[in-house]
Amino acid sequence: MNSQKRALARWVFQRWPIPVGLRFLIKTVPNPPPGIVTRGISGFPLRLKFNPQTYMGKCLYYRGIYEEAIVKRLRKFLKPGMSFIDVGANVGFYTVIAGHLVGNEGKVIAFEPQRDLVKLLRSNIEINRLTNVSIEAVALGVRRSEDFLYQVSKSNDGQATLQLNDDEQVIGQPIPVHVNTLDRALADKRIEEVHGIKIDVEGAEVMVLEGFREHLERRNRPKFIYVECIEQHLARFGNSSAELFSFLRGYEYRLWSLCMGRWRSMDGTNPHHSAHILAFQ
Repeated sequence: MNSQKRALARWVFQRWPIPVGLRFLIKTVPNPPPGIVTRGISGFPLRLKFNPQTYMGKCLYYRGIYEEAIVKRLRKFLKPGMSFIDVGANVGFYTVIAGHLVGNEGKVIAFEPQRDLVKLLRSNIEINRLTNVSIEAVALGVRRSEDFLYQVSKSNDGQATLQLNDDEQVIGQPIPVHVNTLDRALADKRIEEVHGIKIDVEGAEVMVLEGFREHLERRNRPKFIYVECIEQHLARFGNSSAELFSFLRGYEYRLWSLCMGRWRSMDGTNPHHSAHILAFQ
């Protein structure tokens, strides 16, 4: 019976015309079967291995796509020959899409410190035959150091952080990780120009940007930066959304927020924001 319900849910979700409401609907469908699965990414000649028990995995399992509004922007912004940085790459959903869009002449660097996710990330790069993607199995921050990564969610393997809020519980053992700055990591790989970045690092977004100031101060700074912005997560590092916005505006980025499936300018008449922020020049 569950297999029939899953098949029906996939049929409905793949034909649902807009992403609005999917976050609530996804909670009503049966859990996918356990274990790693491989699915095609809707709209792309790409495949992805992932755990369907996570929130992202459940969306991919039933709909074949995730965070469509962001994917549409990547389609619009990324062109062959460009370079893209995926900070907090997880299993590589954005990494493989970007690798496909920038082509063989472009470059994609995926930063992901979690060992289990790195294995899936590497496998996803291989099954899509992407020779323009490299992996850096390190965390990023404001300075080079050695630290520990703490897992805080049983259902979302992407929720691992270098800092904890007082009320958060650690799941499993802390993982020792190397921490680098994005500026230094790019210098080591001799990357001179970055056209776009995605940063989703469970609250360390400001710290990652602080470690990227050398590139941000150049005339050829990235054209766009997609950054997750969740107040509770930013508080882990003593930061806030106001500080994040001030930082990005200080480098002359205009800010857009994803609301009800649409990107809306965060100008003086519409200051409200969601968890998804796009900084654009």
